[in-house]
Amino acid sequence: MKSHRAAKAYAKALFELAQEQRQLAAVYSDMKSIALLVHNSNEFAQFLRNPVIPFQKQIEILIDILKNKISSMTFTFVLFLTEKSRLSELVWVWEAFERLYLQTENILTVTVSSVCPLRSDQVQTICEKLQKYFEKDVQAVMAIDPDLLGGFKVQVGDLIYDYSIQTQLKRFKETVMMA
Repeated sequence: MKSHRAAKAYAKALFELAQEQRQLAAVYSDMKSIALLVHNSNEFAQFLRNPVIPFQKQIEILIDILKNKISSMTFTFVLFLTEKSRLSELVWVWEAFERLYLQTENILTVTVSSVCPLRSDQVQTICEKLQKYFEKDVQAVMAIDPDLLGGFKVQVGDLIYDYSIQTQLKRFKETVMMA
């Protein structure tokens, strides 16, 4: 838990510096790329968590992987985390940084779950309705839920808007039983 607090502090410091230097979008893009690399490469994720790799070797590996692929500010920040023996917290730093960025940019992230992939026009319609309702730009993350019979669910933070067929049938049944 202590490390999560440290990650938030590092994220806030990076965020404020990027904002001050007018590099917020570039740093956000860099951090997102690094997070995707961690997600898609088990080897890189293990490297970040491995405390026995000597400092100099960590630097060499980071130079090979990241140098000239991300902004100098982001690269310097990653080296700073390495120096402070906090490289293993990079993903938590990303998560905290992303929350700050999305909040500042007035972007709402929602998860749309359906039994099969939705068409892009369906996703667009859902996002447009949510944009009007929440008065924020909406970024949709798509998820497949094989337990749904049909329809979809939208998760916004802790709230779930359930437009699944199963829920619609349940509501219909309750309405008929009440009549």
